[in-house]
Amino acid sequence: VGISDRRSKAYKDLTDKSYMSEIPWYEDLTPFQIPLRDFIYDCLDDKRIEFSETNYIYHKIDVDFDPEKEYQTPLWDEHILKVFCTDSEGNYDPLKEDLLYEIIGFHLTPRYKIKTFFAILGPKDVGKTFLSELLIGLIGSKHTTSIDLCKLGDNFGKETLPGKFLAVDSEPRGDDKGTSGYKNPSINGAELKRITAGEEGNNVNIKFQRHGTQKLRAKPLLLANILPPIKDKSGVALERMIIFEVENKPKKLIYNLYQKIWQEREGIVNKAIKAFSRA
Repeated sequence: VGISDRRSKAYKDLTDKSYMSEIPWYEDLTPFQIPLRDFIYDCLDDKRIEFSETNYIYHKIDVDFDPEKEYQTPLWDEHILKVFCTDSEGNYDPLKEDLLYEIIGFHLTPRYKIKTFFAILGPKDVGKTFLSELLIGLIGSKHTTSIDLCKLGDNFGKETLPGKFLAVDSEPRGDDKGTSGYKNPSINGAELKRITAGEEGNNVNIKFQRHGTQKLRAKPLLLANILPPIKDKSGVALERMIIFEVENKPKKLIYNLYQKIWQEREGIVNKAIKAFSRA
């Protein structure tokens, strides 16, 4: 068997796998196209892009999308929406519900050109980590990473980002001196602005590898009790930040809540895609 025959067989084997698809490569996707189980959904033009064997994509959100179907998500509604979208006085805000779904939908697209990032702020035990775990479960752990935004520098702090789509900072700490030289940690606004632009030219210094610049697709998601200081002379980083503040706390803790709500993921994603399409 010749090399070309072996290559043809290898290609056929690959195209028979579930991760082979007719969708374009990531650089051809728009920031409003979400790769789902059986097709890409274009949120902006409200259309499906069917799969083919021309190219492949290894990252899909493993759910179906049916805009006509009414999904029921009782556990999610009761234990997450009520906490995230109700203020300290018990008033439910439907605008916060829309924003929460938009946040989820925004993080499902692998392309980063909207120049926006989110910070979810609130006290302990309100469910901030639960939301990040849901996103990691949907996107896939191999496509996500952790980051400490307070350690971002010109050459360091971005080594975990290449090849990832989501970077979660669950509590920015920095180091003893912080990026500004003071004891309290702060975020380097210039570097935060650079990684949220989805453009070339990010210095990435990975240990035991040649230093160079890369385009980063990872969307930073900040989860914190309070917002750390952001050193940003231009003010651009702050302009790109959208803050979602959680004021309420769950009345009781539910054992295995994540596993139970995970069964409602298809409904959550469908509602998120609809909200992101309206954004």
